[in-house]
Amino acid sequence: MKVVAAGGGYAGLACLMALRRRSPDAELVLVDPGAAHLILTRLHETLRRPIGDFRRSFSELAAGIGFVHRREALPITLANLQQWQATGHIPLADGELAFDALVVATGARPRPFAVHPGVIAESVFRTRGGRRVVERLLASEEGASQPLTVVGGGATGLQFLFQLKDVLEGRGASPTLRLVHLEKRLLPELPVSCGDHVRKRLESAGIAHLPGTRYLGQEEGKVELEEMESGRRLRLPSALTLLFPGVAPSPCSLQVNAFGQVLAGAKPLLAVFAAGHCARFPAGTYDALTAQAAVAKGRFVAGNIVRLAAGRPLAPYRAREWGYLVSLGYFDAVGWFGTPHRTVSGLAAYALKEILEVRYELSLPTGRRS
Repeated sequence: MKVVAAGGGYAGLACLMALRRRSPDAELVLVDPGAAHLILTRLHETLRRPIGDFRRSFSELAAGIGFVHRREALPITLANLQQWQATGHIPLADGELAFDALVVATGARPRPFAVHPGVIAESVFRTRGGRRVVERLLASEEGASQPLTVVGGGATGLQFLFQLKDVLEGRGASPTLRLVHLEKRLLPELPVSCGDHVRKRLESAGIAHLPGTRYLGQEEGKVELEEMESGRRLRLPSALTLLFPGVAPSPCSLQVNAFGQVLAGAKPLLAVFAAGHCARFPAGTYDALTAQAAVAKGRFVAGNIVRLAAGRPLAPYRAREWGYLVSLGYFDAVGWFGTPHRTVSGLAAYALKEILEVRYELSLPTGRRS
C-alpha cells in the first residue's frame, strides 16, 4: 500500500505515524514545500526562544517514522483531486507519483491582511519567530515609550500579548499594551468563566482592552480602528501592531463524509481523504480548528485507509474534544479539561498545558527507526 500525505502539519504527521504503527510495510510519502514541521501551539514562545526550538526537520522525522519527503507544493483543488483519483497519480516536477490513498492535510493559514509599516502579521512569526521583534522594541526609544497593539482576541493573540508583556518586563522594559478584537467577549469558544479570568488578568496587568472594535490599518505610528456599534473611528498611537486575525483553510476548504473521504458533490472520492484544518467534517462532529482536532482527524483517517486496503468497512468519525487551554504568560493559563464544566486557571492550568505540549513533542520521533 502506498499512501501520500499532502501537508506536514499536525494532521499529516499524525496520519503518517498512525499508518506506520498499523501498517508497518506501507510505503509512505510526505509532500510538503517546507523543510520542517512547526509546533504552532508554542509559536508565542518564539518571543523568548529561537524558532528552531519548535521546528522538527522533515528529514529527521522521515528517518524516525519511515517516509519519503518530497519538497513540493501540490495544486490542491477539487477538480485536481478528482483527476488524481481517476488516474491514481499525482503530477510532480520530476514525474508522476502513484498512490493507493491520498490524504490532503494542508492545514490553515493566517487570514490575509494588508500589511503596513509598523505592522507584523502572524505569518512573519511562523517564518522568523519573534525574538527580533523583542530586540527591536528594546533597542527603540519609541518602542519603549509608545503603546503596543495586539489585534485578535483568540488563543494566539492572547498568548502573544501576555508573553510579550512578560518578556519585555523581564528585560527591564515597562510596555504599554492594548488588545483589540472584533468580538464583545473574550475567548467566545470557551466557557464564560474563562473569558472572565482573562478580563481580570488584563485589568490587573494594566492592558487596555477594546472589544467590539475593528482593525483598519496603521499609518505613521498610529493604529486605525473602528468601533463596531457606533461606527466611530479611532486613531491611536502604536509603536508596533501585531496582527492575529485568525486562520482559514489552505488552500481551500474540503467537505468530507463521515469516513473522511473528500466529497465531489454528493459523491465521495474513495481513495482521497482529508484531515486537519482544510477538512470540514459533517455537522455535529468534533471539527474545531485546533491542533488537537487536527491530530484526531489525522489518526482517524489513517485507520480508515488501513481498513480500505484490507477490504473492511470504514468507520465513522467519532472523536471528541478532551479540553482546551490558553497560555497567559509565565505560570498562568485558562481553559477546560475533561468537560467544559470543569474549568481550570492559574498555575494548575499552566502546568497541565505544559504537560500536554511536552507529551506532543515527545511523540515526534528522532533518528532512524530500529
